[in-house]
Amino acid sequence: MIPVHKKGPRNQAGNYRSISLLPIVSKVFERILCDAFGRNIHPAISESQHGFVPKRSCATNLSEFMFCATSAIQCKSQLEVIYTYFSSAFQSVDHNFLVHKLQASFGVSGQILYLFRSYLTNRRQRVVVDGVTSDWCPAVSGVPEGSILGPSLFVAFINDIPKLLNSRCLLYADDLKVFRTVADVGEGNLLQQDLDRLLIWSRRWNITLNPAKCFHLRISLKTKPLPVRFSIGGTQLSLVPSMRDLGVVIDCKLNFSEHIDCIVKRGNRGLGLLIRSLQAVRGNYCKTAVIAAYYANVRSILEYGCVVWAGASCTQLARLESIQHKFLAFLAGTRRDRFDMSDYDGLCASYRVNKLAKRRVALDLSFLHGIVTGRIESPLLLSNMSLRIPARRTRNTEFLFVPPCRITASMSALFSRLPRTFNAFLRLHPSFDLFNDSKQTMLRLHYSDA
Repeated sequence: MIPVHKKGPRNQAGNYRSISLLPIVSKVFERILCDAFGRNIHPAISESQHGFVPKRSCATNLSEFMFCATSAIQCKSQLEVIYTYFSSAFQSVDHNFLVHKLQASFGVSGQILYLFRSYLTNRRQRVVVDGVTSDWCPAVSGVPEGSILGPSLFVAFINDIPKLLNSRCLLYADDLKVFRTVADVGEGNLLQQDLDRLLIWSRRWNITLNPAKCFHLRISLKTKPLPVRFSIGGTQLSLVPSMRDLGVVIDCKLNFSEHIDCIVKRGNRGLGLLIRSLQAVRGNYCKTAVIAAYYANVRSILEYGCVVWAGASCTQLARLESIQHKFLAFLAGTRRDRFDMSDYDGLCASYRVNKLAKRRVALDLSFLHGIVTGRIESPLLLSNMSLRIPARRTRNTEFLFVPPCRITASMSALFSRLPRTFNAFLRLHPSFDLFNDSKQTMLRLHYSDA
């Protein structure tokens, strides 16, 4: 195992993730087995699970959560969210319990069940740090992190959690958030009962639920929200103003200003590193390679999860464009190209780099196309992308229904922004067929617009 630092002090072993190094032959075999196993258990996997499941991702997880959050705000209510933390979840899986769940919940039996039991048991492991190895010791529990089959086995192990809870929950592997719209103390008590059930589940299956690393986020625009508090095992959860959720900072007002601050800092750090690495060659480099390096190391940071937070204010989004402007100005200066460095539009056109705003629209359209055509599997997302069917003939030719919104957070949110964006696209390209034409055709038409 190679220990990879996650966060916190480096002198504490609990702040490291253990990644297993496995033989190539083993990984090839795992890939074959995992593909067949995944196809068979996929119908039984909960819709709340978005990790290591085909056609689901961090984006679908966060999009479904944002729908619930904006719906609560739209109804002048508050959404109470509990972010849970399982200590060393992958390493804590009891092998006997996992084999039992494979047999009882997924119908695995016979030689395949024996194969899984053999895969899990009689494993040995040691830690390698800077070429120094520890002694071999038996792996008495857990699924190997860094393996191909391990994540699928873990998803199967925790698949029964959503059935225990009356409140809504969303998972990405072991990242679990439980949330509920709370209008009175009684609904807050229901959420507390779900947390109690979750604690009982964790004790029954030998998974440690760590209350010290569980947090409570309240999403509301009320000046005086209902002051409900929650606890796990007698430990009261800390109420936080924001929470990093699958790489996106969710704040209590859903304005994403804190997330923009975070990615601006990361983007500037990445750009500074790229610029310093190029100063030594003084313009003697391949322009195409440098732009590709910018795409991979800087623009990827500025665009991650943008389908969730693209509704942030124009002032905040302009800060992202300034980072790309800085890169293009540097590129023009070092290559001594005769461009006006203050003309951002001209620089983008000269280097054939699309503006981030245009790319965010393209990513919105691509996400919508995936929902409608089935490339993205989410019944909740699909049910809220409906056709506009007027009661009588009108001059309004909009194709998708745009839900009415009374507040800015809902207007700019995913479920209002995507239909509005596609309707605008369809006015420019009325011949495009959302159900039959490909995503590539849609993106080609979008980027061809002046």
